[in-house]
Amino acid sequence: YFDGRGIAAPDVDNNCQIEVVIYAIDGAYNIGGYFSPGMSASREAIFIDIDDAPLSWSKVILAHELQHLMHNALDPYENLWIDEGAADMASYLTFGLTNTLTGHANSWTESSNLSVRWWNQRIGDYGAGFLMMLYVVDAMGGPTAFQRLIADTAKGAQGIVNLALNPEPSATPIGTTFSDIFANFSAAATLDSNQLGLGFSNIDLAFGCSTTVCRVQYSGFNDTWSQM
Repeated sequence: YFDGRGIAAPDVDNNCQIEVVIYAIDGAYNIGGYFSPGMSASREAIFIDIDDAPLSWSKVILAHELQHLMHNALDPYENLWIDEGAADMASYLTFGLTNTLTGHANSWTESSNLSVRWWNQRIGDYGAGFLMMLYVVDAMGGPTAFQRLIADTAKGAQGIVNLALNPEPSATPIGTTFSDIFANFSAAATLDSNQLGLGFSNIDLAFGCSTTVCRVQYSGFNDTWSQM
């Protein structure tokens, strides 16, 4: 990303186009849009709700769903927490830290008892995946690490571990098992320290959850590693 030479979009129908289908889905501020993997064998298309299309968050929806389309072409059976985290990451890289992404992130930092890896389609699930992706990509080498993770057909945490076992030259050591990586991510999301591996260099996490992304707030739940 950022240099215009990222992963190329698929083109199974050989028309050099990605269709953006705008139609009535469920009204404004609900689903917003979606990508249908079942259609990917015949054409490239994403779908946007006509009531969301004029709204400011439609650009986030567009970037989010385009990531799903491209991720599906490379790694169609990826775990949802990785795919959805990468989709929010794509929106962040394209449009910065929007109100939509801040809302996703804080829904998790204010309820960090929600598992990062157990997907239940909650707003906090999107936020957990987004923050994990921000942390992993930043620590493990930036653009090249992100491209490698998207293209890796290993599922879930194993793709992250594969990056750690074969790091980019600029990577920060944050562990070679997912338990260690998750522990460092948890510390970073709680402390946002300047110490390497224990903070975020791409965003500043505030103490309070008001207008920007905040640090993890104490939950008192799921306070053992086996529950994460």
